[in-house]
Amino acid sequence: MDLFIQSIRDGSVETAIPLLLNDLHSLPGSITLIMDDYHAITNQSIHESMGFFIGHLPANVKLVILSRTLPPLARHSPYPA
Repeated sequence: MDLFIQSIRDGSVETAIPLLLNDLHSLPGSITLIMDDYHAITNQSIHESMGFFIGHLPANVKLVILSRTLPPLARHSPYPA
């Protein structure tokens, strides 16, 4: 987790997200991550990074995104359309 925090401080999202995903894969049990006020994010590169993050979440992790508007994220679903 230390490398993840240092990556965030350095502004390296491309490094931080895979590190976070690796840490999440190693955790036992179910985990729920909650992101609030997602509507406040206006940077397209953050939305793209979140799309990558969502697409690679381990099965034991559930992500809840709270937003006043529909987030501009690519749809990722484990179920066929």
